[in-house]
Amino acid sequence: MIRFRSYTLLRISCVLTLIGLAMCTWALIDPRPIPLILAMSAAQGIGTLAFLIYLAVIGMELKNRGIFKKF
Repeated sequence: MIRFRSYTLLRISCVLTLIGLAMCTWALIDPRPIPLILAMSAAQGIGTLAFLIYLAVIGMELKNRGIFKKF
């Protein structure tokens, strides 16, 4: 159950990262104001959310393996 949840969260994180990168790339290819604003605000928020999900998965895996119990 936990393994399935971890894989699902990692897939969500990967998809969000790719969406954020696509938005940033769009701003580089088409340097008008709207793509730049979206890259600076929405893409950064999406990338940050993806990174936080990734860190949560790492924390869950470390907890499940008993790494935190040693400290």
